[in-house]
Amino acid sequence: MRILFAIGIAVSTLLLTSCTNPDTSGGVTMQKADVGDGHPSNAPFPDGSCSDQHSFAETNTGCGWVTKQDVSPELSYFIAPGVNLAGENLATASLDSANLKNANLSVANLVLAKLSSANLSGATLTDARLTSANLSDATLTGANLTSATLTSANLSGADLSGATLSGANLNYANLTSANLTGAILSDNCTNDNPIVATLAYANLTGATLTSANLSCTNLSGLNLSNVNLSGANLNYANLTVAILSGANLTSANLTRAGLNQANLSNVNLSGADLTYANLTYANLSGADLSGATLSNAYLSYLQASSSTICPNGKNWGTSGNDCGF
Repeated sequence: MRILFAIGIAVSTLLLTSCTNPDTSGGVTMQKADVGDGHPSNAPFPDGSCSDQHSFAETNTGCGWVTKQDVSPELSYFIAPGVNLAGENLATASLDSANLKNANLSVANLVLAKLSSANLSGATLTDARLTSANLSDATLTGANLTSATLTSANLSGADLSGATLSGANLNYANLTSANLTGAILSDNCTNDNPIVATLAYANLTGATLTSANLSCTNLSGLNLSNVNLSGANLNYANLTVAILSGANLTSANLTRAGLNQANLSNVNLSGADLTYANLTYANLSGADLSGATLSNAYLSYLQASSSTICPNGKNWGTSGNDCGF
């Protein structure tokens, strides 16, 4: 039996093997360590106190034992902040509300894992497999998810602010109402083969991507209506045929972005930099371009309306006004 200790808690082998009331979750079992003292430090996951002191905790800290019983020898781990689970197989594990702050889960197998409302802030999840995992309302602030596989993962309501997602596979992921403020989804196109997140068919409805780095990412055809992208870095991003109606792109960096045939109706592009951007056949009806930079942008066959606000602050079609398209 291999035991990983998270915060210096000394536990005997008997504590792991003399367990009662197992809660089976797929191939992973959450077990109650029963030494007969009734203290919360020995309570079943996720109700353990994370304390090596025998005193009752007032709050649920999400600690406890997780045991893999479908392998030989049986593997048991202590779930706690800073725990090292790099490379471990925790597929289908029920870790809802677990406190895994600063944990090392690099290359871990968390396919179909239940991590709803879990605290993974500052966690290392590089190259982790999280296909179809449930991370709804999870806290992933500052987490490192470089090259992680999050295909079809549920990240609705998750807090990914400041998280690193460059190279992550987010295809078909549910990111509705997720907070990606300041998140890094690209390595800034610093070479001919930039490391960027993939988001094919991802659902970003209501997501916040303020100041996020999305340079060189492929967002073609995505529905980004009403998404907050203010101050985001989208230079060289592919937004061809994307739906951005009602989105907030104030002060966004869209230099050399591909926006051809994009739906930009009622978009707020005030102060945005669209230098060399391709807006061919884009729909700018009702869009606010006040203070935007359109130097050398491709502006052929644009669709605009009388409510479209030009960079000079006047409405499109106003007598004497030249929007440049």
